[in-house]
Amino acid sequence: MTLGNWNGPGHLSLGGPPPPQDPCFPNPCGPGALCHPNPQGNAICTCQPGLIPKPDTITGCGPECVRDPDCQRGLVCRDQRCVEKPDPCFPSPCGPGAVCSVTGSGNAICRCQPGLIPNPDTISGCKPECVRDPDCQRGYICQDQRCVVKPDPCDPSPCGPGARCSVLGSGNAICRCEPGLIPNPDTISGCKPECVRDPDCQNGYICQNQKCIEKPDPCVPSPCGPGSVCTINFGGNPICRCEPGLIPKPDTITGCGPECVRDPDCQRGYICQSQRCVVKPDPCDPSPCGPNTECSVTPNGNPICRCLPNYIPQPDTITGCGRECERDPDCTSGYICQNYQCVPRPDPCDPTPCGRNTQCNVNRQGNPVCTCTDGFEPAPDTITGCSRIVVRTPPPDPCDPSPCGPNTRCDVNRGGNPVCKCISGYVPNPDTITGCKEKPDPCNPSPCGQNAECIRNGENANCKCPPGHQGDPFVFCKKGECEYDHDCDHQLACFDFKCRDPCIGTCGQLAECQVRDHRPICSCPQGYTGDPLTACKRRTVVGAKQSRPKTEPRNVIVIGQQYSADGSSREVQQTIARGGGGRSFNRGNSRSVAVIGASAKKRRFLRLINSLTRDE
Repeated sequence: MTLGNWNGPGHLSLGGPPPPQDPCFPNPCGPGALCHPNPQGNAICTCQPGLIPKPDTITGCGPECVRDPDCQRGLVCRDQRCVEKPDPCFPSPCGPGAVCSVTGSGNAICRCQPGLIPNPDTISGCKPECVRDPDCQRGYICQDQRCVVKPDPCDPSPCGPGARCSVLGSGNAICRCEPGLIPNPDTISGCKPECVRDPDCQNGYICQNQKCIEKPDPCVPSPCGPGSVCTINFGGNPICRCEPGLIPKPDTITGCGPECVRDPDCQRGYICQSQRCVVKPDPCDPSPCGPNTECSVTPNGNPICRCLPNYIPQPDTITGCGRECERDPDCTSGYICQNYQCVPRPDPCDPTPCGRNTQCNVNRQGNPVCTCTDGFEPAPDTITGCSRIVVRTPPPDPCDPSPCGPNTRCDVNRGGNPVCKCISGYVPNPDTITGCKEKPDPCNPSPCGQNAECIRNGENANCKCPPGHQGDPFVFCKKGECEYDHDCDHQLACFDFKCRDPCIGTCGQLAECQVRDHRPICSCPQGYTGDPLTACKRRTVVGAKQSRPKTEPRNVIVIGQQYSADGSSREVQQTIARGGGGRSFNRGNSRSVAVIGASAKKRRFLRLINSLTRDE
C-alpha cells in the first residue's frame, strides 16, 4: 500500500493524481476584462463587449472614448466609440464668392476668395472691393476692382526750382518754397530768396537772412476764430482762412464750421448730406400727381400739381384732373360747353340778325327777337328790316286807358291789339289783365329737408347737406360723428364722418401698430426687421457684417389744389417721411408729417403714401 508520493518539499500526495488548478483564480485580468482558460490550460483575458484594452487586458479594459479629445485627429466620440468626424463644409454654408475651410477646432469658417470682400458677410457672399473710385476711402482709387493708393501727385513734381511738393488732405499737390525762399512769382514757376535788403520787403517788414519778417506779428495772438488759421498777407495784415472742409460761420474772425448740419443750413434746392450741401432730389420724380396733371416745383422746393389745359381737379390734382364738361347741362345757368369748357352763352344779338331800323332783344328761351324802332314798321318783316311809317290819322291807342292790371305794362301787337305783360321781377296773378305779383322766392318756403341748405338757381331751388352732415337733402340731413380727426378721441380718426381705429388694415404681417394723435404708426417689434407696412420677419445675424451709415430721414411735401362744390379752391399738402424703420403720416401744417385736404378718401392716401415711400 502506497501511503503517498513525494512531490517536492512541503508537498505530500496522498494517493491519486492532484486536482487541476484554475488559471483564472485568482483572476489575472484587469477591470473590464473577462478571463477564460484555453485548451492548454492558460488564462486568456478578453475585453467585455464595447470595451478595448487600456493598454492591454491584463491592465484592464475601458470604453474607446468618453469625449472627442480621446480620439485621434479627424475623429469624434459617439456612444463611446471614435467615428469619422463629419465635414462641416459639406454642404458649404458659405455664400457666392466665399470658400469654406475647417478650423483647428473642427468648425467651418467662410473666407472670401482673393480680391473679394464680405457682402455684407461671408455667409451671405462676397463681392469685389470696388467698382469705381467713390467706392474706396479717401486717398484710394479703384483699379482692377481693388482699392489702391492714389498715385502720388508729386511724382513727377509740378513745382519749380526751390519749391517742394507735398500732398494735401484732399489728395491734391501743393508747392511750397524751401525754407528761406518765396514764390517767383509762384511756386509752380519756382522760388527765390524773399529779400536781400530791407527795401525788397513791403512796408512794415525788414529783411533778415533773406526773409522779410514782420516787426510785430499780427497773428500772435491769433485774431481768428475756432476752426480757422491765421496767415499774413503781403501788406502785413492777418488773413483768417478756414481749415480744410470748413466754411466761415459767418466769417473767419468769428470762426469756421462744417458747411451744414441739417437741411435748413443749405441754400434753397440743396440738402445736407455728410455735412456737405448737395442738390436736393427732384420731388417730381416720380410724380405724385394724378392723371391729366403736370408736376412742378415751388420756390421752396416742394412739388405742386396743376391740371393740364382744359382740365379741372376731380376732386383734387393729387387724385387727378378731368374735363370740366361734356355737354351744356354740365354747366351752370348762363353757360354752355365748348371744347370741354364752360363758357358764357354767346349773345344771340351780337351780331344782330335783324334788318335796318330794328332792335334786337333776347327772350326767356335765349332766342333773338327783332322789333322795329319807334316810327318804323316791318318791310315786310323785321329780319329784312323796317321802313318809316307813313303818317296817317292814328287809330285810337288800345293801351290808353290801359286794360292791364297793376305791375304790368301794355304793348300793342301787329294786329293793333293790346298785350299785357308783367314788369321785370313779377308774374301774372293769375293773369296780366287782373295784374301781376312779385316773383316768389324758390327757397321761401324751403323745399329742402330738415338741416339741409337751400341754394337759389334761377327760378329753381337746389338742396344740399351742409358740411359734417349726410343723408338725402330733400328729406333729412344727419350730422355724422365727426368731420375732422380732432373731433375724435386721440386713439381714433375720422373716416366718412365716423370715428374708427386707424390701425385696422394699415400695417403688414407681424407688425405692431400704435396710434399717436389720430395717426397710425407701424413698426416691427424688437427682434424683427423688414417693411412694417408689408411684413416683418425675425432678424437673423450670422457671421461678420459691415455697418452701413444711417441716412437722415427726409420729408417730401406734396401740394395740390382741391375744389369744393361752391367753386372755391384751396391748397392741399401731403408730407411723407422717408427713411428709418417705420413710417408715419399726419394731417395739418404744424406737424412733421402732414396730409392736408388732399382727399376725402383716406384709404387712397394710405396707398399713395406707401407707394411713394417704397420707391425711395
